[in-house]
Amino acid sequence: MDDWDPAFVKAISAERRVFSFDSTGIGRSEGRVPETIAGMAAVTAEVIGRLGFRQADVLGWSLGGGVAQQLALDSPHLIRRLIIAGSSPGGINDETTFSSFSIPRPKPRSRAARLRLQGLRHNPIRVPL
Repeated sequence: MDDWDPAFVKAISAERRVFSFDSTGIGRSEGRVPETIAGMAAVTAEVIGRLGFRQADVLGWSLGGGVAQQLALDSPHLIRRLIIAGSSPGGINDETTFSSFSIPRPKPRSRAARLRLQGLRHNPIRVPL
């Protein structure tokens, strides 16, 4: 969270509760860092559940953007709104990004999830900021 601008966090928290967390094994949290994006998404799903929420608005930035996308694929029932502010380093094509870090490309787990993603591609959700 060191790279998040406090003014930005203050602005988005003006009308909603904002929770930021260090995932397993990051910062002051205990445990081992998951070795996959899917593992990181599973930790995020658990955090949402332990906070007692049925759904959440999720904002992903940098690696968190990839985690947020995987969370939407694996646990779409938890997502009310999804904002991807960035999900890969700039200047590198998609194939290089995924293969050079040995991160498997996220894939929908079911036909229903694929159809939901296709619908989002053609009918993007516009979120006022």
